[in-house]
Amino acid sequence: MLFHRPLSFVPLPRIFGGYIGDNFGRVVVLTYTTMIMAISCLLIANIPSFAEWGYYATMLIIGCRILQGFSSAGEAKGAEIFVAEVVPHFPKIFLASAMIPITCDMGGLLATLLGSLCLSIDPVNGWKTCFYIGAATAFSSSISRRKLKETKEFLDHLKNKKPKPKIWERYFERRNFLALMGLNMICPTAFYFAYSYGSDLLKDKVGLPANMILFNNSMLLLIEVFFLWGCARLAYHFDPFRILKVRTLASFVLVPLCFILLWVNPTHAAIFLAQLVVLLSTASFDPATPVVIRSFGIQSRFSRYSKAWAFAKAFMYLSTGYLT
Repeated sequence: MLFHRPLSFVPLPRIFGGYIGDNFGRVVVLTYTTMIMAISCLLIANIPSFAEWGYYATMLIIGCRILQGFSSAGEAKGAEIFVAEVVPHFPKIFLASAMIPITCDMGGLLATLLGSLCLSIDPVNGWKTCFYIGAATAFSSSISRRKLKETKEFLDHLKNKKPKPKIWERYFERRNFLALMGLNMICPTAFYFAYSYGSDLLKDKVGLPANMILFNNSMLLLIEVFFLWGCARLAYHFDPFRILKVRTLASFVLVPLCFILLWVNPTHAAIFLAQLVVLLSTASFDPATPVVIRSFGIQSRFSRYSKAWAFAKAFMYLSTGYLT
């Protein structure tokens, strides 16, 4: 519960981050959010235990988790917008955009493998080593991102302020905003089921230790990497929204079947299959991401795209944290 509730406050910093992204640049957001992640990882690894500091330790952990939620949101959404503006040509933009969730999954894959290794060596304090390595990686990334050049589309917007969007343009932006919120509500639910609830099932029903659960989840991430790459390649030949529609329709059939299988026979293979199906069918809306991003006007693109993600994410964190 502790790791879900703090992230429900993410809309407030996301509104602030969207303002910075639309007025000061995408590179600025990418740089400072990575630095925030580095600092929060370093703090978490050095916060005393509850036995030593009591509720002060709890509040510090919650504060650092809020900072991590703020950082990951700004970093991921900022990167998606940056790529969508840097690579404006179709269909290469689909593969370039898909590289963001692919590299995120690869980072998660390395993190779970590293966590499994560290916990195998030191079951008590091995997790701290992972946070130290993560902090060092984030610090180096924030330094390298300062060398990025701002997107030409954003720089042109600053030089030549475009007029306010027309009424019909506002209508489509509002419709896309609501649709984007709906898509984003699915993603954290799938993530929660696969990595939180699924991990609990592997521990309680199958009796897997923590290092083996991390290894199991790393295999999920590895498969998801190849799946997202395949979707991006398919977008070279098919409408990306058609691909997304097929994934969504498939989820209506496959997800209930997996739940039935879990209820009848909750084995390791059944749990892994359910985790995989939920992730692949509902965990993201690639390869249509760049099309959705570019549907918003440049003058408020970062704000609108981030707000849709933030409010949907906060709602789903509340529902999974308190209800599910």
